[in-house]
Amino acid sequence: DTTFLSKWRQAKLQGKQGTVKRLVKNGVETELGEVIEADVVICATGWNKTYDYLPAQVQQSLNVQSDGLHLHRHCIPAKVRDISLAFCGSEVATISNIATYALHAEYISRMLKGVMALPSESEMRYECDKMRAWKRSWMPETSSRASLVLLHQTHYHDQLLRDMGLPEARKCCLSELFCPYHPMDYNGIMKQ
Repeated sequence: DTTFLSKWRQAKLQGKQGTVKRLVKNGVETELGEVIEADVVICATGWNKTYDYLPAQVQQSLNVQSDGLHLHRHCIPAKVRDISLAFCGSEVATISNIATYALHAEYISRMLKGVMALPSESEMRYECDKMRAWKRSWMPETSSRASLVLLHQTHYHDQLLRDMGLPEARKCCLSELFCPYHPMDYNGIMKQ
């Protein structure tokens, strides 16, 4: 339905930005006390990430930037050497998020168990710097750019698998070359 857009473009609709205190009959009341009559109220609130739940010293060492939180493999902070701090799924966006989150959980679990060694801080920083520079070289500026993997997810998943010492090739023969990856292709990772 393009009715809304066409009316908007013809200036037959009015938009108003502000903070709604409450809904009232036939509209809204703003925090400033203004009552605005409205047939439709669109709550496009957006969202902002916050790390206020972490101690101030940890927040500072995370070095959150305007384009997000740049982490080693999108889950481990390079400067925070306490491995008990990891971000499972909250700092990465892929096409198949559920598969990525499962790989993150296994990756973090292996580090916590000591099955997989944590890279040195300098190695992690180098990887973060390289990824940051690459993303900033071609991705538009956005507050979530640090977490965006999207169409590069197969390569990203391969990197996680290599780090865990697991084979990247999850399919057989020609399927590896010509068929897309699906979450079921990662079945059995936790048993390996």
